[in-house]
Amino acid sequence: MYQAVSPRRGSLWRRILCFAASLREGRAARETHAELTRLFERYGNAVFRAAYAYLHNRSDAEDVMQDTFLQYFNTKPTFESEQHEKAWLLRVAVNASKNRLGSA
Repeated sequence: MYQAVSPRRGSLWRRILCFAASLREGRAARETHAELTRLFERYGNAVFRAAYAYLHNRSDAEDVMQDTFLQYFNTKPTFESEQHEKAWLLRVAVNASKNRLGSA
């Protein structure tokens, strides 16, 4: 039987937001929180599924997902469109998944 695979939002999301909040204060922290929330809501499931397709392990896929969103946060890339934004996030997730497989 097929089992739907999706990230456990609670603990993963708290780790991402705690890291972001530790780097920013006040208005910048609120803006960062809003941006990360938008990204997580829009692309979180796709990023998780891409990582899970490579790793076949929920915990590792969640770690890759966290790393992907933190990479976005650290680099602050600019995009031409929403499709470009999604493609960038998925490419980062796939590369991080391959790196994780290679390091084992």
